[in-house]
Amino acid sequence: MKNKLFWPMVVLSLVVLVESVLFLSKTNNKTENNVEQVSPTVTVSETDSIVAKDKIINFSWLQKSNNKMTLVLQSSEDVAVDAIDLEMAYEGVKVLSVVNAGVLPEPSKPIISRDKSLIVTHYLIDAMGGFKLNKNEKYELLDINYSLIERSEAKFTLEEKTLVVESVTSKVLPYSI
Repeated sequence: MKNKLFWPMVVLSLVVLVESVLFLSKTNNKTENNVEQVSPTVTVSETDSIVAKDKIINFSWLQKSNNKMTLVLQSSEDVAVDAIDLEMAYEGVKVLSVVNAGVLPEPSKPIISRDKSLIVTHYLIDAMGGFKLNKNEKYELLDINYSLIERSEAKFTLEEKTLVVESVTSKVLPYSI
């Protein structure tokens, strides 16, 4: 019995084969010609420098070196916190490690999702009265060690699922990024 689709399948297979060869030859040429060194450029979300008047907590990013970014927390008033749940997105980098900066107690082991480009970690403060944040004092929370992906910019943002819980009232404190 003859198959009516035999010749169209052969033609389609040849087209796919030719396209694959052309694609591979183009990518080989690009890698040979692009040998120049790209210096890392780090951008943070557009709202990182904006401090909202009604926000008690302000997060910001501090570039410590070419491959190390630090998340910094600052409070606009004296408060104590019991918990901080952080969810951070990243682009253009491969995250190598996430380490506590040493100010707060050790957080839960950070989850680094390469599929979703997210870092998730939780601080639970067991101390009586919580961790006290002094007005306008900056606290370094996490150090993120990364390597830059070729020809891209590093971008770190704090996601909306991030929570800072006040110790006395157990309310979620409003924050800005």
